[in-house]
Amino acid sequence: YKFGAELEYVFPYNNGKWSMILEPSFVQISQTYSLNAFTENTLDYKAIQVPIGIRFKFLNFNNYKVFLNLVHAPEFEFGSTLDLGIDIAMATPNSFLIRDHALGLGVLTHKINFEVRYHRKRKIWPEFGIIGPSLDYGVVYFLLGYQLF
Repeated sequence: YKFGAELEYVFPYNNGKWSMILEPSFVQISQTYSLNAFTENTLDYKAIQVPIGIRFKFLNFNNYKVFLNLVHAPEFEFGSTLDLGIDIAMATPNSFLIRDHALGLGVLTHKINFEVRYHRKRKIWPEFGIIGPSLDYGVVYFLLGYQLF
């Protein structure tokens, strides 16, 4: 799951079609996987994700606006573990920051927005290839938001 907030700055030109967004959020992924028929491992991944990017509102229907987001989404991993009791965040400095890019398509209403966002496939902790797989994952988020201000 993912929980966070979105800040948007609408540029004062082109009728407000372009804006910059910042979405700090907490991400957690819990998953069980098998390396072979005899072992079962559990991954508990926790990170702070800080997507920053550009939003383009390209269709306007009465009270609805359709938008496209392109974001750079670095993740700062912390406190993640494998079932072997290894503290991933302290294993190597390379496991601290994961860089990612995402593309989203959504709809804005007066107070509510909905977005489908695809994050490309990436590797988490490739340095654990000796113990297990490099833990590739790609994510599709279904984001629902409510505008406070």
